Amino acid sequence: MNLLWGIVLIVIGAAFCFAGFRFFLILLPLWGFLVGFNVGTDALEALFGYGALATVLSWVVGLIAGVGFALFSYFFWWGAIAILAGGLGYAVAGSVIGFFGLDQFGFLAFVAGIGLGVIFAAATLMLNVPKYLVIFLTAFGGAAVIIGGLLVMFGQIDPSRLHWVTIGSFINSSLIWLFFFFLFGGAGAGQQLKGPQIWSDRYEMDKTYYRFGN
Repeated sequence: MNLLWGIVLIVIGAAFCFAGFRFFLILLPLWGFLVGFNVGTDALEALFGYGALATVLSWVVGLIAGVGFALFSYFFWWGAIAILAGGLGYAVAGSVIGFFGLDQFGFLAFVAGIGLGVIFAAATLMLNVPKYLVIFLTAFGGAAVIIGGLLVMFGQIDPSRLHWVTIGSFINSSLIWLFFFFLFGGAGAGQQLKGPQIWSDRYEMDKTYYRFGN
């Protein structure tokens, strides 16, 4: 099971890391599902102490939240923007907390993630999703997911305890993981920058792609 989870995470992380900008509209619903599932299971753990995937209730709540976020990403232009940026902000907050060893996953990490997610979402909407912001966030966010997949595959993290805080802690505790994080992130950003240009330089997400653009 760890091998399967690890492969899934590595494939998803690589897609965002090396092709996040180029295939953004295709990847958005998948990102929305992952963000919703993560936030749903994290909320139960932060509030009630359930393991992320340890109970049936965690799975049900995560799946419902994931499907809801994915539908918002697919149908609503503003929802896609907010979930993209908010999800990345949530991941960054958890990773930073883990990186500096301030806390294991808990209420503090959850609240910090939600708060930074809201800030990222608002800022990205106001900035109209600049191209280089999308590339940077997808490259290094994808790199963190790849690291998480490798940790699960090697048995360093149980999938039921996988959080951004945990990934950040492992990256902080090992120069090897830190090296690979920057290696993957840098390589992914470089690949996206030199890849075929599909969108405009400012990446103004075309509202005509969405059923409900406004």
